[in-house]
Amino acid sequence: EYDLNENSIVSDMGWHHLVVSREGTIARLYVDGAEIGTGVTVSESEINISEGGFLIGQEQDNLGGGFVADQSFAGDLDEIRIYARALNHNEVSAIYEYQ
Repeated sequence: EYDLNENSIVSDMGWHHLVVSREGTIARLYVDGAEIGTGVTVSESEINISEGGFLIGQEQDNLGGGFVADQSFAGDLDEIRIYARALNHNEVSAIYEYQ
């Protein structure tokens, strides 16, 4: 779990491009092609996801349950991508501009 809260809540009811890029022990948040903050330090261990354990848009209090309705994402998600490597700032910006 990454806490990338930089007081950058997007609540204007419009579409936005969000990217979390992790390289080594640094995770960075990008909103509409621009990096928000300066990155946060995270564990360097691999992210292991058990079968059926990948969730987007819902906070989960424990493995296998713990869902609370008011902790779910209220919006639409489109074109979700997962890369096998960290994207750099230029790549994130180029993808955002292409959208």
